[in-house]
Amino acid sequence: MRTRILPAPVAALSIALLAPRPGLAADEDAQKGDERVSLPAPTVTGLLQVWATVYDQDENPLTDPASYGDPEDDPGFKIRRARMGLAGQEGGARYDVTFGFSSGYDALGGPPDTDIQLISASGGLKAAKGVWVDAGVVKVPTSRSFLMSASELALGDRPVGSNALVPAREVGVTVDARVGSADGLRGRGRVGVFNGNGSLVGDDNAGKMVAARLEGMVGPGETYKTFGKVDGLTVGFAGDVVYSADLVTNTLHYGGDLLVRVAGLALLVEGHMSTITPTNTELDLPGTLGETPRVGTVAQLGYSVKRWEPVVRFSTFDDHTSFEDNGDVAIGEGGVVWHGKGDQIRAGALYVSRMELAGRAVANDSARLWMQLRL
Repeated sequence: MRTRILPAPVAALSIALLAPRPGLAADEDAQKGDERVSLPAPTVTGLLQVWATVYDQDENPLTDPASYGDPEDDPGFKIRRARMGLAGQEGGARYDVTFGFSSGYDALGGPPDTDIQLISASGGLKAAKGVWVDAGVVKVPTSRSFLMSASELALGDRPVGSNALVPAREVGVTVDARVGSADGLRGRGRVGVFNGNGSLVGDDNAGKMVAARLEGMVGPGETYKTFGKVDGLTVGFAGDVVYSADLVTNTLHYGGDLLVRVAGLALLVEGHMSTITPTNTELDLPGTLGETPRVGTVAQLGYSVKRWEPVVRFSTFDDHTSFEDNGDVAIGEGGVVWHGKGDQIRAGALYVSRMELAGRAVANDSARLWMQLRL
């Protein structure tokens, strides 16, 4: 979820929050030795992603067919993401405030955003050992490929199988708890309550969105990235559920994902299902007039060889499982990524094949080069 902001007031607010205030010297002295209530020093974060479309079958913008997962890019250049923020974690406190530009597209390739926007804004406190409570604009805990940082995506963007189904960032509160030792089986559970309406200024109805995610991890490697070799078998597995009660519809979403890493090999598999059900149709016109079951799948395989990472991915999305039409799509992607020292720089090339599993086939394949810089 993102919303338009005015950069100057936000910058002033950030400086005011993070700058030392002499008038609080007495309070700071009283809190010496209590790291849990101190504000961590800020670290600047940044991300820049540039795309260059070198080939696109549907070059005429007047005849581009609407299709899930197609950004409708003609040959040329664009800024996919540009972000800057401040983040910090120390003792018993943490925060993340990030602003930026993203030329994302909606499910049917709608017009991209062109504004500087709020990407995330959250603060958290450590409630107990391994337990954090965060509030603000946060990611809804569902889908590994969605919860991965945008800077860790192997092909520079998320798959259609999760992108079309997973809820975006929302305003709410989450509890994040971890158990287990670093050298054995570890567990993590996240639950959250959100407005569910995509707005920063409050909810517009009594319905809420609730989400829960349980996951297990084993092995020495990270389970929210795919690049690099691991010293031993690393597995991350999870299941999640999201229920959203809106003004005129209820949506039940559930899914599971698995990441397996062995040496330089990384395999990611996901499956998601959701059902949209109209409720109070006399209050407003819902987006669907009947129960709508939807399904998305993702399978991605990559291998890290020194600084290179060849990757293939296949994802599907069906916007209504009861019908066979152009809402049934599959996207096959293949490419290679070069990683600079410290992975602060990435450069890649990929080919995107979009397939209509039912309905009328259209020519909408593309090929792109992309670059990423990260602080």
